[in-house]
Amino acid sequence: MTLGLVAGIALSTGPVTVGEIAFDVDTLVGASAALVIGFQAVLFALLTKVYAMQEGFLPHDRRVQKIIDWWSLERGVLLGGLLAVAGLAGLVASLLHWRVNSFGELDPRHSLRIVVPAATALVMSLQAIFASLFVSILGIRRRQHPPLTDAAEEAAGVVDAAAHKVAGERRAAEQAAETTGDGENAAPDEDPEPATVKGKQGTSKQSAKNTTSTKSTTSGKSTTSAKSTKAPESKAADDGEAGSES
Repeated sequence: MTLGLVAGIALSTGPVTVGEIAFDVDTLVGASAALVIGFQAVLFALLTKVYAMQEGFLPHDRRVQKIIDWWSLERGVLLGGLLAVAGLAGLVASLLHWRVNSFGELDPRHSLRIVVPAATALVMSLQAIFASLFVSILGIRRRQHPPLTDAAEEAAGVVDAAAHKVAGERRAAEQAAETTGDGENAAPDEDPEPATVKGKQGTSKQSAKNTTSTKSTTSGKSTTSAKSTKAPESKAADDGEAGSES
């Protein structure tokens, strides 16, 4: 690209003679082709480097990162626009040159020195604009959209999710079974309390019966003793009455 640029600038003003060799418009066309091919190679190397850095194929390069940071979409479009304006200006100049010659036959040694640089500028302008757009697309993909996953990894993720789901359902079923078993075991444990209450009630009733029987026994004994006490007294009274009568 550098050789084509230097040769093109030198030949656009006139032929260049080195010793006995003269370089003219034919060399100018070759220099223009070298400039375009070199520019395409530079853009391809830059875009490939950016993509490889983003995907991890190549290590991070500070020089490339500086170029990318400086070469924004606006600057790329501005540079391409300036080249396009220069190319259009060269085409207009070639048309004026053709008009001066009454739109007739032109001398290629003069006309090509205007047309070839203008066409080269137009080609490089479009390449610069498209490269700027492509770099911006790579930046958007890096910042907003993650790289696509492999189909095998995605399938493995689905299988893992299904396995986790089945394991979760199994744990939930086991917990539900344990909860049901605890409920069944807790139901008989609640019976001893009423049984204890019933036992206490039965004990209190039995105590009440014993107390009643004790009271009745005591009252019966006291009544019997009272009766036995009254019997001698009544017998003594009868003997006294009999003695008085006698």
